[in-house]
Amino acid sequence: FNKKLKDVWTEDERTYIYKNFLKEALLSARVKTNAKKVIDELNKLGHDLFILTARGNKHCKNIEEETLEVLKTKKINISKVYYCGPKKSSLAKELNLDLMIDDNINVYNEIIKENIKCLRFGIDVKNWDEVLAYINNMEE
Repeated sequence: FNKKLKDVWTEDERTYIYKNFLKEALLSARVKTNAKKVIDELNKLGHDLFILTARGNKHCKNIEEETLEVLKTKKINISKVYYCGPKKSSLAKELNLDLMIDDNINVYNEIIKENIKCLRFGIDVKNWDEVLAYINNMEE
């Protein structure tokens, strides 16, 4: 998203889009197929589930509270949500995560440098059922 925006739009155009559409896009995103079912199963198995998100910036006022409300409304049970910007690796290390799942190649590269297992959503795992299978295999 950012790379494409930087390549084709001016800073003023990007700012206009962020101010007028980013928050709405973030809050209206659909839950991926079987995500809730898998999250519920992982919770039943006793896993602590965290979201480390880059959401929130100068154009998205109150995004933190609204994100929590979306999770609550959709009954998605997450242990904690961290708003950490795009640099997630230091927080992942501090939390002593066993596994991180992200779709951003830059985050993936940072995480593996911290010796934390990381899966790229859409590459290493294509859907939430594959996430659950991977975690179940880790535990065996």
